[in-house]
Amino acid sequence: MSNSDGQQGIEEQEAVIRHSDSGTPTQAVSSKGRYWWSTRRFCMSLLLSVLLAIGVFVFFVVSFGHFKQPNLVYNDLHYDMQVLPNGDLRVKQKVDIKLRARKDTNGGDKTWRRLYQQYRLDSSDLTGISDISVRDLTQGTEYQPTTALSPDIARNFIDWNRVRANHWYAAIVEQYPAQYSDDYIDYEYDPATPKSSTDESSPAGCAPDEQSCLLEIGWNIPETVEADSRVFEIEMTMHGVTTAYNDVSNFEWEPIGGQNETLIRRVSGVIRLPKNTNRENSKAWLHFNGPSNNWRDADGTLHFEAGPVQPEQHLDVNVYMDKSLTPNVARVNPHEAKDGIEASERSDELRSRMENLAKAREKMQTFIVLSVITIVFAIVLIISAFSSYNKSRYHGDAVYWREIPGITPAATAVLSEVLFAGMGQSQSRQMAATILSLANKRAIAIYPGPASLYQDCDPSHMGTSDLGQILRKQKDVKDVDESSEKTSTIVILPLAHADNGSLDVSRSEQAALDMLLAVSGKLESSTFDLIQVKETFKDDASSVKLKQSFDDAVASESGFLVLRHASLRVVISILAVIVAFGLVIHASHKGLLLVGCVLAAVVIACVVFCLSYGSSDVLTVDGQEQAGKIIGLHQYLTDFSSFTDRGVTDLTLWGSYLVYAAAMGISKKAMEQLAQAYPQVTDSSWLDSNTSYPLIYMSYRPYGFEGGWQDLGSGGFESSQQVFISDFSDIGSELASSCFEIETAISASGISSDSDGSFSGGGFDGSFGGSGGGSFGGD
Repeated sequence: MSNSDGQQGIEEQEAVIRHSDSGTPTQAVSSKGRYWWSTRRFCMSLLLSVLLAIGVFVFFVVSFGHFKQPNLVYNDLHYDMQVLPNGDLRVKQKVDIKLRARKDTNGGDKTWRRLYQQYRLDSSDLTGISDISVRDLTQGTEYQPTTALSPDIARNFIDWNRVRANHWYAAIVEQYPAQYSDDYIDYEYDPATPKSSTDESSPAGCAPDEQSCLLEIGWNIPETVEADSRVFEIEMTMHGVTTAYNDVSNFEWEPIGGQNETLIRRVSGVIRLPKNTNRENSKAWLHFNGPSNNWRDADGTLHFEAGPVQPEQHLDVNVYMDKSLTPNVARVNPHEAKDGIEASERSDELRSRMENLAKAREKMQTFIVLSVITIVFAIVLIISAFSSYNKSRYHGDAVYWREIPGITPAATAVLSEVLFAGMGQSQSRQMAATILSLANKRAIAIYPGPASLYQDCDPSHMGTSDLGQILRKQKDVKDVDESSEKTSTIVILPLAHADNGSLDVSRSEQAALDMLLAVSGKLESSTFDLIQVKETFKDDASSVKLKQSFDDAVASESGFLVLRHASLRVVISILAVIVAFGLVIHASHKGLLLVGCVLAAVVIACVVFCLSYGSSDVLTVDGQEQAGKIIGLHQYLTDFSSFTDRGVTDLTLWGSYLVYAAAMGISKKAMEQLAQAYPQVTDSSWLDSNTSYPLIYMSYRPYGFEGGWQDLGSGGFESSQQVFISDFSDIGSELASSCFEIETAISASGISSDSDGSFSGGGFDGSFGGSGGGSFGGD
């Protein structure tokens, strides 16, 4: 952790150091008691939560919305239809089609070759289709008629663009007897149609004795990989759709049937009734269970628009008019139909409106339930974040602490990680501080540079003056391996091989010493550098066991100070993520995809906030007591030069201070403070003459490799490269490297029990099965 990180940790305690008039800091430090709050932490967590929430929303919308859209989509479909005097329908449609890119089984582009529409021919309504024409308005091409090909033949047809493209076809695709089922039978309209409702003659083109069959009208386009918009105009005449009763003529036209599998984003239409039709002698109803609008002009012309029309959602228009307006209708029924049609439509509309109201209420209830679930989880997660952070804060009055804490350097690193937000650097600091402590207790020595520098001497019995000579000599060497600049040499001193009880080492210090002794044994040398440590432990299973022993020791020493508190937060967070997915899935089934995505994004944002703002570790009662000492020592070391009552005792303690400064991640700041208070530590001659402060010597003794502390004069100095401290703060990682919108009830509450056929106010889900049953596709 950098000094700025540590200082931020102090600021989070909201401790304000007061100074007396003499310039000596007092012992008292105030605290406002807002231990659950950190402005900087809150802002960073909030920003991260918002950014991830946006990403999650986009992910859910794309993941749960995209798969519902087929490769072929109708962007827009417009009908312009004229009812002829004989009851037939002359239909002109303009269709805007989107073609998505596809891949074949080999991973190559699968081109589009044909587009088609299918209609159901039936002896009781649509008896035939004629006068077909197709125009490609995008390319300005008039398509010509041709024979039909089955899909397999069309897919493998050679020279498609030259021979088959820019043509249209009409074919029966359901045929009896069965031997014709694998082929398309070319279709041509036969005007011999049934003359009454009891006539059971088969429609033209259907197999004998078959009352219905499927007619496909398709057009062959030039091979196309993808297209955002291709516009076509298709015209046809639909025969036999109208039945003349004794009182009215009636047709139910179904341009989009329940078998359609193509998404239609918007559909609109104009239905022009025969001359002299008006509101009094005709009635009409739009059947569509979705957003729609319909109206009629004074001359009786009908208009409608709807969309989107989902796959398997039908749309039809039911119309009756005075019998005299269509005198030449071929199909005749000797009964009256007007009252029956109106009664049926009233019943259908009432049923549809009631169903829509029930669905709207269900959606509203779903929205409320999902919102409550979201709010509950949000509150729980946010409270958990503030609560866990509060429990990780020191709640007392921080004071200056001059003594060595009663806990090990490794435990200090763990506690400092919690107190000063060390950003996950606790492990490397545990190892660095522990090895420094071994050096301070003279179990080992630590020298700058690679072990090769000391091959001509006995480093275990080398004094500071001898080391100074080696360093001064090395300064003149120009050809230095750059990698050696970033390492240090460890020397196992005789005391480490003696009765280890005399070292007074902790369990973690003994585990770290065992690691170094293991390296010494493998290298058969008591002198080695960190590069050799890394190479020795690389792919060595024993290093994992040694490191685990160290980690277990640290856990034992810090367990009474800090408790892992992540389990509950993690469980709640995992459950919240599962709930977020459930919100989207359930909302999408209820037609509230966007609502579900928004609520899920809110839950995920709260999860991220909980994990980022909250703390995984909390302080115990003993941890609170030790935290005050650590914070006090932290403040003492970073403000050391301000004290006037210093003495030799302070300098003697600085070997241990540097150990704990490394554990807290404030080595650089602490060294600056010591040098300001005792400028002699930056003097090479003074250092070479003093052997009582080994860690102070190694921290400040200038040497080659362009590193070490450089005296800049006037009491100021800086570190061009923190060779010693930086190298050892990395040792831990080196040793471990092997190792839809809401539908409201208001919109559906206007239930009417009197469907008057005025063709206004929007459609409703009426009976389907009218003439055509259109479906659309392509291959």
